[in-house]
Amino acid sequence: MNLKNIFGSNKKEPQTEYFLAVEIHESLIKSVCWEIIDGEPEIVQLGSFEAWEDEESLINGVDASISEAVKNLNSQPRRVILGLPESWFDDKGIHPTKKALIKKLLDNLDLTAIGVVSTTQAITHYLKKKEGIPPTAILLEIFHSKIVVSVITLGKVEATEEVGVSGDVARDVEEGLTRMEFDRLPARFILTDGSTLEEEQQQLVSYPWQEKLPFIHMPKVEVLPIDFSIRAVALTGGTEAASLLGVAVKEDALETTPVEESNLTLPEEPTPTSLEKLGFTYEETTPPEEISETVEAVDVVESQSSQQPKISNLAQELDNQKEAEYAVSPEEVRQAGNRPKISFAPLAFVNNLKNKFSKPSRSGNKNNLRFLLIPLLLLIIVAGAFGFYFFLGSAQITVKITPKKLDQQFNIAIAEQAQPGTPTLIATKKTIPASDKETVNTTGEATVGDKAQGTVTIANRTIAPLVLKSGTIITVDNSKLAFVLQDSVTIASKSADPLTFQETYGKATNVKVTASKIGADSNISKDTTLTVDNYSKTIAYAVADSDFAGGTSKTVRAVAKSDQDKLITQAQDKIKQQTQDSLSNSDPNTATLALNDLQFTKKQFDHNVGEEASTVTLDMTGSLDVLVYSKADLFKLAQSQLQSQLPPGTVLTTEGTQINVNNPVKTDGSYKANVVVQANLMPDFDSNHWAGQIKGKSIAGAKNMLQTIEGFQSATARTSPPIPFISKNYLPLKNIEIQLVTQ
Repeated sequence: MNLKNIFGSNKKEPQTEYFLAVEIHESLIKSVCWEIIDGEPEIVQLGSFEAWEDEESLINGVDASISEAVKNLNSQPRRVILGLPESWFDDKGIHPTKKALIKKLLDNLDLTAIGVVSTTQAITHYLKKKEGIPPTAILLEIFHSKIVVSVITLGKVEATEEVGVSGDVARDVEEGLTRMEFDRLPARFILTDGSTLEEEQQQLVSYPWQEKLPFIHMPKVEVLPIDFSIRAVALTGGTEAASLLGVAVKEDALETTPVEESNLTLPEEPTPTSLEKLGFTYEETTPPEEISETVEAVDVVESQSSQQPKISNLAQELDNQKEAEYAVSPEEVRQAGNRPKISFAPLAFVNNLKNKFSKPSRSGNKNNLRFLLIPLLLLIIVAGAFGFYFFLGSAQITVKITPKKLDQQFNIAIAEQAQPGTPTLIATKKTIPASDKETVNTTGEATVGDKAQGTVTIANRTIAPLVLKSGTIITVDNSKLAFVLQDSVTIASKSADPLTFQETYGKATNVKVTASKIGADSNISKDTTLTVDNYSKTIAYAVADSDFAGGTSKTVRAVAKSDQDKLITQAQDKIKQQTQDSLSNSDPNTATLALNDLQFTKKQFDHNVGEEASTVTLDMTGSLDVLVYSKADLFKLAQSQLQSQLPPGTVLTTEGTQINVNNPVKTDGSYKANVVVQANLMPDFDSNHWAGQIKGKSIAGAKNMLQTIEGFQSATARTSPPIPFISKNYLPLKNIEIQLVTQ
């Protein structure tokens, strides 16, 4: 019901208001324009992606990006949510070194920051919304000069490390994870940086993670779309930011829809809104005496000024309200759960009504009758609000407990049929085949060419014939050059003239020889003297008949041992990944247990080491033997074995239990294995029973009742819709949801 229309207001409904979201990457700028449609945030238009490296290029880049985002719109939005790198924050908010830069950016572009969030936190929350469950993964934000490694467990950022870029992404990530010292790591990598990351993804996929760090199996590697992070910044905070600004939103549009929150714990345990958990801070309206302090603390939030463009009639009306009408005092903030001061120019609706009712009547009896009806109308409204809350309102109560720990182990048999006298896990044996063919460019070198050839004359200086076999070596004096006889040859003995007493050596001419090695060095010249085999020259020698020719050599690319080693590593990693993918794509209700290491049954190269080739290819196949079993069967088996060891009033739950099957050993048709169970024991809790016990009670009384739950630490309540006084102090009669979470 619009009370303003009852009192004769002719103001039009507010027009659609657009908002901006700007993500400032380490060297990249992204933006979107968004609006609220049917109570939910929707992206209107993506801005351009702009690079920046200094203050001037940042301002120009943001201006260019949002100009593209608001192109063709009939109004120019000025309210913006900022997504900043995690390193730009400290324990108190935006780091002092970045405050001046952000403030100058907003001042120069006439923008008003209505929210600031860590991009890492926004991505985490958006993944939860998209996938339906809190993500458990390793988020990698890859920049030009560094990689930000964040380990996320059930939507919570457990630890973050920054690692300098060395050129090897996998080793850089390994360094960051090693610093964190986790006993177990999520088997999922999520990459983001605002560009394609195919090369980085491939490096991570092929890296032997299980040999380096405590991964249960080879992690999956996913690359987020280029616009995922800016959509996360806009959509995770859009509903709450718009709601706090007075824009109508659907209450269940997002998990972060603002609802009344009451703290069931001690005052020192504040309960922030869900968006505050993400790291959002909001535009503030501060009493005059606190303005300077607020600017010092936030320094990026501009006040509502006359320079802000007119967005709608409702927005203009809010801007014209006096600050005193809707300022929130520090004491009121502290009583609301120590949440940050948030005003967003709230409507001073009740004050306006009060002012109208207090004016003296000047319209006679008709006006007097009108004023008599006002108290009755107010009474009806109040009674209706109370009734609406108690019968149609809802409450979400989160009870934090400290669970008891269980760490036990026992032995089982694993077989296709139950084994007598031994707890048995039913499983089937399966062989997973895989193959891969890899090719790389060769990096080795080889010398190739032709051998020199020629003919020699061999002289025999002895009195007996000299027989030389094919393959006999003759060498050039004082060098390493050697030649081989192609055919066998017999050289006659020397002879003497009886009249002149002159000796004539026996000789064989045109004896063909070939150099023993390739190369032009063997092209010896005519009349070169050579030594025959191991004979002294007093027995035999050889002389080149003419210049030798045909000797050549050149250096070519060839297969190196390192080339083959590289192929083996790549192929093994690919085959391992194939087996892991095959296991991951199997029934999610089943699990597998490896019986041995991956076996490689074929390894064939198309070129050997030293052979001339520009590329070398490896063809490899392998297989892995596994046992496949039901996760539910394993949990039931653990439950039956440990039931007698559970403390009274506690139960074993699938969510809080980690079960590992280790060291399977084959024995007589089955496998023996050790089972290790680590669990958080939850109270034996009936949520429907407890909801019936606390319905309609005061929040303080409900807290006292909930304290009897085993391991109770604290409790918080979120009630909806927000109704003054009642929703802060009482629970509705229906629609109460109670959830137990571990401390």
